[in-house]
Amino acid sequence: MLTTLKGLDNEELTSAVNALPAIESLCTQSEGLTEQVNLVGEAVEGLGLNGVLTGLGGLLVVPPLPEPLAPFSCPTF
Repeated sequence: MLTTLKGLDNEELTSAVNALPAIESLCTQSEGLTEQVNLVGEAVEGLGLNGVLTGLGGLLVVPPLPEPLAPFSCPTF
């Protein structure tokens, strides 16, 4: 990281520092998004056919769901 910082001029370093709040905000949103996507996956996994649809041969085809996402954590600097 020190090598990277040595290559920046003052304007570039100031710009990078000013961007940190936006990056932190994206990290927070990504954590929440990961949780919500996993909850949707659990809900879809729980879908089933009611008696009428089962009697008709079942019209609902749900493809295999992907594995839940791993918890998201932002990189630390």
